[in-house]
Amino acid sequence: MNLGLRAFSTDEVPATTRLGAWRDFMSQVYYCVDVKPRHNDEVRGELHEAMLGPIGLSNYKSNELRVFRYAEAAKQDGAENFVFIFPLKDQLFFDQRGRSGFIDPGDVVLLNSTEYYEAGCSANFENLTLKIPCPVLRGRLPTIDTLCGRENIANPTLSATVGQMAARVMKPAMPWSPDAADRLSESILDLICLMLETAHDPATPEFEDRSLTHMMFKRFSIHMKENLSDCDLSPAKVAQAHRISLRYLFKIYKLHGTTFGHELMELRLQEARRQILIAYRTGHSLQQIAFLCGFSNQSHFSTRYRERFGESPRESRWSLPSS
Repeated sequence: MNLGLRAFSTDEVPATTRLGAWRDFMSQVYYCVDVKPRHNDEVRGELHEAMLGPIGLSNYKSNELRVFRYAEAAKQDGAENFVFIFPLKDQLFFDQRGRSGFIDPGDVVLLNSTEYYEAGCSANFENLTLKIPCPVLRGRLPTIDTLCGRENIANPTLSATVGQMAARVMKPAMPWSPDAADRLSESILDLICLMLETAHDPATPEFEDRSLTHMMFKRFSIHMKENLSDCDLSPAKVAQAHRISLRYLFKIYKLHGTTFGHELMELRLQEARRQILIAYRTGHSLQQIAFLCGFSNQSHFSTRYRERFGESPRESRWSLPSS
């Protein structure tokens, strides 16, 4: 069975019309979206699409872009899909329902095409996307709508399995009979539901070797995220909040191959980057963002931010949605 594999690329498109062409490619594979490149109208990208029953599979590659799905466009085209995005190279930034964050390769984010969302990618980004009609999954998992625009919604082992399966299915030379294609699409849908239902199930394999130190490490991270605005957040404060010794806290970080200071700085910088990307919504200035993330010195903030992301905080503010 031919899965109807389609390929789109900007390689043969004149530079002056690439942005419009890429928007058209995206609309053909997904639905109507707006695309805003980092540098003027510079756009480079490839899209490969295949259909497997109700599932739209796609492999996306592009330079640094931000993609916006506006509510007005959703009303006009009527597309009603759950969209699972699996990053393969570099992080994906997402923003939907007032929630935003970053998804790393090996993880997944779920977005709803009927509502506004934003997805931002860095240079040389690549992902796999599964587009599935909402009614198909709501019938199997009635609570699925609550998972849109959230982090840590999937069982990591099954998330990797689903992504790998989708990549293999999309291989052009892979033949599928109609019966096999139907059964394969059913299996993928079952795996997706299981991936979501067992996200935090202690009986699943990835939790079997979860140690107390790993649990404590996660708790420290959560505590620090909740207290990033505290410029004086220290190992002693975190240890006291968790009723453990300072020595034990340092031991946990050592077992994870890192230090308290390194992890705290990474959390501060990642939150600052997130805040900068949604500043059009919050109205926060760069000075306010630095303060909210625990930087008492603007110069120090800018220096550490550039070291981490290769650009200044001001340079990260680009291609904001039009009002």
